[in-house]
Amino acid sequence: MEKMSLQLWATENKPPKDMHFYSAYWDQIMFVRDQLTSLIYGSIIDGEPFRGVISDHVSKSVRLPVYLFEVKELQLRLILRGNFYDWKLSVESDKPVICDFGDLIDGNKTWSHHYCEGFEHHWIYDSFHANNQQFTVELSDDFTLYTFIWLLLQSLKK
Repeated sequence: MEKMSLQLWATENKPPKDMHFYSAYWDQIMFVRDQLTSLIYGSIIDGEPFRGVISDHVSKSVRLPVYLFEVKELQLRLILRGNFYDWKLSVESDKPVICDFGDLIDGNKTWSHHYCEGFEHHWIYDSFHANNQQFTVELSDDFTLYTFIWLLLQSLKK
């Protein structure tokens, strides 16, 4: 899939209002559009829609996006998806990530494609401790994801 605007993707794939996860769908879309975009790029992208949907997957009968964030000045790519229960995030960095993420992640855990719904196989990497430039992690919720990305960005800016 070619990169698509999140807003366009979200309106084209919105679930029916009577679905149980309707509100959670929009909560995720707005969290990524507003909170993560602002965190990663320093502001919401000057009136431009976030063009970062590269795939999708289904959770609880709801179609959800797989997102791509590219931070050229840090030589960093983030591929992520949420499924209402957790987030999977693959990090591709041109330089080693030297950061103590504490208990936010299990730095030794690896993930198969069965747990990374919507990811192409080549987007799934080894554990953080095995390869601190290309790795895939699980994050439990929006707050943990936000904190992880904040720590990651701070470590790469040093």
